[in-house]
Amino acid sequence: MQIDTQISRVKIDQTQCFAESGLRTSLEIARVFYQNSVRMGIEAISTIVAEGRQMLDARRGSTAIQNISFARSASPQKQLVTTSMPQSRPKIDWDPGYVNINWEMGGVDIRWNVGRMEAEYEPASMNIFLRQKPSIEITVEDGIVLDFPLPRTGVGDSVDVVR
Repeated sequence: MQIDTQISRVKIDQTQCFAESGLRTSLEIARVFYQNSVRMGIEAISTIVAEGRQMLDARRGSTAIQNISFARSASPQKQLVTTSMPQSRPKIDWDPGYVNINWEMGGVDIRWNVGRMEAEYEPASMNIFLRQKPSIEITVEDGIVLDFPLPRTGVGDSVDVVR
């Protein structure tokens, strides 16, 4: 049996939606800045030429200086525009992919490599030792030392000393 597959893919292009919202790619931003700078340069040159022509007319008694200062002091009118965002839909492309299964009727050929398991086992060990045997040492004022080993029968054993 042979199986050949290709996964499905979905491509969503939101470039137009982002452009309508004011979000642009870096190349688009560079292109818009270039176009705006060329337009603003041409407008500035034409304004300077027009003001120069008006100043030539000022010698003949016109009010060119007043007109130029009024035009420069007036702010352009602002316009309020409302719209729904985004206006266009994103482009969605879909590749469904495929699964091709080829098989031949007949016997089954199974190849199986039997591996060998290796394990190391170390049994647990415990070392118990007695550091000191339990005992009681009693010293009397005369210098006599009495040593009584305690029996190992349990906790709470007592030794009776008789004189």
